[in-house]
Amino acid sequence: MTLLEIEQLVLKTLNALVAEKVEVSMTTRMRDLGLDSLDYNELATAIESRLGWFVDDYKLWQYESVRHVADAVASQELRTAEPPAVRQLLE
Repeated sequence: MTLLEIEQLVLKTLNALVAEKVEVSMTTRMRDLGLDSLDYNELATAIESRLGWFVDDYKLWQYESVRHVADAVASQELRTAEPPAVRQLLE
């Protein structure tokens, strides 16, 4: 998947999650979107279903902008070996 395709996936998913009609762009700050933990989980799930690998949704909270999230996905920085829920049970 190309960076452009990843950016489009992240933008499309975030636009669907945003309760208010806020225009989401690559420079939008994540904290301005008003997302909660379930929204971040849904974003991670959308990425997982498209890319076929698990995403650590807790790490999504640390990214400042939509571009940072897309870059982290493209670099596979968010990739985990198993689902986050399984990791938590094992800890």
